[in-house]
Amino acid sequence: MIRELTRLLVTPLVSDFVPWLGFLDYSLKASMNKWRASFTAIIDHVIAERKQMRAGQDGMDATASDILDVFLLPENNLDRDMILVYITVSGLV
Repeated sequence: MIRELTRLLVTPLVSDFVPWLGFLDYSLKASMNKWRASFTAIIDHVIAERKQMRAGQDGMDATASDILDVFLLPENNLDRDMILVYITVSGLV
């Protein structure tokens, strides 16, 4: 996933330089959408697993073990999209 993301990020879009040739970017944009869908599916799966683990363990709220546990704390009140944004941005830093 990281290699594919790197390849997508360094590949220039033709439409960035010549806007009227934007139709040439179709396959690259399709690859970007496919990568995003795969990434979102993976993160959704991890979040669902973590929520299931948290539901089975009372008192886990007080002892968050990683950043995802912190995001899932009830007092943070973050929805899935915000968690995805935080994970993506923290991965780029």
